[in-house]
Amino acid sequence: MTGRRLKVALFEAAAPGRGDVFGSERLSLLAGDLRAGGHRASVHVLGLGPTTEAVSFSRWLAADPFARRCDAVVFYRTVPPELLEALRRVNPSCRVLLFESGRPFKAPAWLETVPSGRLAALRRLERPRSAAPIPEPALYVPADLPFSPVLERVSIGRSSGSGRRAGVPELLGRLGCPYRKSVGLNPAFRGVKLGGRVFLDRGCSMCLFRTAGGSRASEADWTGSILRQLRWLLRLRPAPGRLRLCDHAPLDFLGPLLSRLRAEGFRGLTLAVDPRVDQLLSRRVDWAGLTREARSSGTRLDFTCVGFENFSQPELDRLNKGTTVAQNIAALRFLRGLRAAAPDVFTHESAAAGFILFTPWTTLRDLETNLRLLRALDFHEFRRDLAAARLRLYPELPVYHLAARDGLLLDSAPEGWALGSGYAADHPWRFASGRTEAAYAAVRRTAEAGGRFGDDLAALELALRQARARRPAA
Repeated sequence: MTGRRLKVALFEAAAPGRGDVFGSERLSLLAGDLRAGGHRASVHVLGLGPTTEAVSFSRWLAADPFARRCDAVVFYRTVPPELLEALRRVNPSCRVLLFESGRPFKAPAWLETVPSGRLAALRRLERPRSAAPIPEPALYVPADLPFSPVLERVSIGRSSGSGRRAGVPELLGRLGCPYRKSVGLNPAFRGVKLGGRVFLDRGCSMCLFRTAGGSRASEADWTGSILRQLRWLLRLRPAPGRLRLCDHAPLDFLGPLLSRLRAEGFRGLTLAVDPRVDQLLSRRVDWAGLTREARSSGTRLDFTCVGFENFSQPELDRLNKGTTVAQNIAALRFLRGLRAAAPDVFTHESAAAGFILFTPWTTLRDLETNLRLLRALDFHEFRRDLAAARLRLYPELPVYHLAARDGLLLDSAPEGWALGSGYAADHPWRFASGRTEAAYAAVRRTAEAGGRFGDDLAALELALRQARARRPAA
C-alpha cells in the first residue's frame, strides 16, 4: 500500500453493432482490488468504431472532472493511438497503462504494460518505482485474497452499451500454463537469442499467457476457487447462460468440479473450456465419468477455444505447440465423437477454436495442406473466420525474434494491417514468399467483403491455383 489514495479509470472496448465486449473479469477484479485498498476506481466501456472512440473519449475527458484528475488510466488489451494523444493533452501527469503482456507496435515510451498477474498489476499501480518481483498465487482467486470484482460499467460513446458488463462471464482458474516445452531447444529457433524482453522461453512461442506455475494449485483449492466465483456470480445473475472457465488445463479438475456442482444443486450451466489438444487425448481423463457427472448436474461442456492452430507440421513446430498434425486430427474427431455420443452434454457451438492460417514463413505447400484438411475435416464447425487468422507478433514472444532473425519484420504497417479489433497493435511483418503474400491478400479481400466460411477457402484455392500456374512449387 502506498498510503496515497489513487484515482484510476479502467477501460475495456466494445465492437460496434455486435455486442462483443473486449474486456475481462481480470479487469473487474483489478478494479475491485483497487477499491478494497482504499482507491477510487471506475470501469468504462468504449466503442471501437472507426472514429467514434476518439470523439467520445475526448468528450469524456472534457466533461468529467474525475477524468482530468486521474492518477492513472488503464486500458484492457487495446488502445487506439489517438486516445493516448487526447489523454496526454488533457492530463499530462496521468500514468497510462495497458493491461496486456505484449507491448503495442510503436507505443510511446510512457505507455506502461501491466502484467496479467493479479498481484503484479496492483503492485504496478501502487508502487510504480518498485522493481522487486512479487510472487503470484497459483490461482487468480485464492481463498486468502478478497474477491469483490466491479461489474458496473460507465458507457463512453453510443456503441459501447452501458450497465453491467456484457459478454460471457469468466471463471478464473490458474494463472499459469503447465505446458513447459523449451523454445530454446526447438531446432527451428537455433541461433535465436531469447533474452531481453522475452518474458518466458517455454511453452507455445506465440502465446502471451505463458506465465509460470500452472500446476501448483490443489484440486480442493481449484474447485473451491471456481465455486466461490460461481456463487457470487449467481447471486447477481441467476441465469448466466454460458460461462467461460479460464484455465490452461481445465480437464485436470473438471470431474471434481462437476461433482460439486451436482452436490450444491447448480443446474443448467454451460461451461466453455479450452483444453490443449494433448490433454483432450490423454488417457488420464475419465471421459465416461465426466459425461455422467455433467449429465447428472445438467451441465453442458463447450470446447470453445481448443488451440489446433494449424494442420501443417512445420508451422506447428515453429509455434512450439508440442503437438502433431495427427494429434490435431485425432482430437477433432474425438470431439465429434463426444458430441455424437452425448449431444446433451458436449457441444462446440461457439466455433472459436484457435487457428493461425498465415505466418511469416507460410508456404504454398502449407496452405494447400491446410486447405485440404480444413475441408476434409469440416473445420467450419470449430472455427469460422479463418481469413483473418494471421500470426500476431510482440517483442515479448519468442516467435517475434525468430522473424527478426529471418529479416521479416517491417518498420511500418501496410495498409489494412489491423484487420479485426480487440488486440493491441502487433508488429507488422512480411511473408518470406511473395506468392503467399498474394494468397493472403486474396483471402483478406474476401473477408473484408463479408464473405462466409467457404468463401475464403474458395478464394484461397483460386489464389493457390493461380500461383502454381505462374511458377514452380514452393
